[in-house]
Amino acid sequence: MKYLDIFYNKLTKCYNHNMITVTAALQELLEENDLIPFGVPFELINVSALARKLQPQVEAHIKKPVKHGTLVVCLTRILARSNFDENTPPSVLLENFSIQSGLMAITYPKTPQTLRSLERIYQDIEFSQASFFAFTHGIGEITIVVQKRLFAKIQQAFKDQTPKFVVDNVGSLSVQFSEKYIKTPNVIFAILSAFASKRLNIVEVASTLTELTVILREDDLNLGLQQLRKRFPATV
Repeated sequence: MKYLDIFYNKLTKCYNHNMITVTAALQELLEENDLIPFGVPFELINVSALARKLQPQVEAHIKKPVKHGTLVVCLTRILARSNFDENTPPSVLLENFSIQSGLMAITYPKTPQTLRSLERIYQDIEFSQASFFAFTHGIGEITIVVQKRLFAKIQQAFKDQTPKFVVDNVGSLSVQFSEKYIKTPNVIFAILSAFASKRLNIVEVASTLTELTVILREDDLNLGLQQLRKRFPATV
């Protein structure tokens, strides 16, 4: 009986050591994956499927085979004791939805010449009074989003410059929200994730303190609005 106790104790220590190693490997892999923490609070994670997905990586990490059941046990324990609530996208009250179709997005290299051209059109009253006119200064590029009817004037202002890219048939979907959200993490992520779930391609994004504008293909505008209203049902 004494020998059986010794054997059992050694086996238990070996098993626990293996579990700790597997747990450490899983913990590291979970920390490297940004999507899993967002799925846990909503019970979207299939532990068995996730264990099967991570099994090759865990085995490569600890350099030995690992049973699927062992991974399931370890994953269940990790997910149960981890606090993923802080990763839940915040609840945001969106206000004043606005949709504008019939737009174009034009991108130019950012040079002294293009900056002078941009200054000229910015001073043009037809642009300043347009129902939609937005531009973004990047590090090496300038993107202008404007109504199609003004495209000819853009070409005239930038007549000696070749655009890097032109996107036709786009529209804008704009929302407003309280300035209190400036200190809340993941607000922009929460809004944009509504489009990602339907694989809506975002052509451009522009924001100010309390406004966010997303440029989408015209065909995606209505679905984009539906997604926002579905994700943020308390919006006005």
